[in-house]
Amino acid sequence: MKSLSILMILGLLVSCASSNRNPASSGNCIVEQHKDQEWFRVTVSGEAPYPDWYTQEQVDKHVSILEKKGKCN
Repeated sequence: MKSLSILMILGLLVSCASSNRNPASSGNCIVEQHKDQEWFRVTVSGEAPYPDWYTQEQVDKHVSILEKKGKCN
């Protein structure tokens, strides 16, 4: 029974860790995905305010910051 519980927990962790979601684009803010599929960046009207490539979570934060500044409308 203990082994079964451990396997179920590990299965849940693996399934959550491997979820493949894309960061959301909003208005003028477009999220681009790098060709290696692991890195993203946000562009506003064709220009990247954060020119480097970032993880999905970091890009989600960038989009949120830009929305608060009114640059994604």
